[in-house]
Amino acid sequence: MIAFLGAGKLAEAVIRGALFAGSLRADQFLVSARSPERRAELARMGWQVLDGTKRLEEANLVILGVRHFDLPTLLEQVGPALEGKLVLSLAVGVTLRHLSAALPKSRVLRALPNAPAEVREAVTLLARGAHATDEDVALAASLFTPIGRVLELSEEHLDTANAVSGAGPALVFAFFEAFLNAAEKRGLPPTIAAQAVRQTLMGAAKMVMTGTPPGELINAVATPGGSTQAGLDVLARANLEELFTEAIDAGRARAEARNVESEKNFARWL
Repeated sequence: MIAFLGAGKLAEAVIRGALFAGSLRADQFLVSARSPERRAELARMGWQVLDGTKRLEEANLVILGVRHFDLPTLLEQVGPALEGKLVLSLAVGVTLRHLSAALPKSRVLRALPNAPAEVREAVTLLARGAHATDEDVALAASLFTPIGRVLELSEEHLDTANAVSGAGPALVFAFFEAFLNAAEKRGLPPTIAAQAVRQTLMGAAKMVMTGTPPGELINAVATPGGSTQAGLDVLARANLEELFTEAIDAGRARAEARNVESEKNFARWL
């Protein structure tokens, strides 16, 4: 049995992915939400809605799906019911140290899936606490594998990796929007521009997924003195790599700031 404490849209995507894959059944999930409206919505979906901490003893994996600033209050309420259990947090900014301090008798993990979970193409970053076993990691990974790829890594790399995969979809959407607007600005009809840009990005992504280094793919498309190279020269002058580096650094810095906020919020246990 898997319990979600805080069943938002991300939790919903994870559950739907597991059900779609057939790896778990609907009656193997327990879900909770703060608002009566969301609890009613979950019940209409046919999922088992938790009433307080009742039935938590049935869960062999408990997933904390609330935001970092709500997590201390939740743990004060349910902490005793989580003793001896495997507990996984989805919160950015709450470290394994914070979780272990608040739940000293639990085995803890962190998982950070990104937005493409909705279309089962997520990257889920997974970091284990000191007492989590290989079996614990395998159980957690089996839940997220149906919605994409799971990457286990050391927590020291988690904020940077999440700035890549967590913020990455929005950076790609921003690139798509700029590409689309530029095409329209130069006279392409909106419907043609949208189709051309979408298909170009999808085709390019599939070529990248073959594992061929991006530099080789660029050289295969661009010829010296050609129109493609002329466009690449413009991007080179804009220093596209530096822009992405700055974007990743900004995302990592915000996550680190949340870590500091959590130091204060978890001070009662530290």
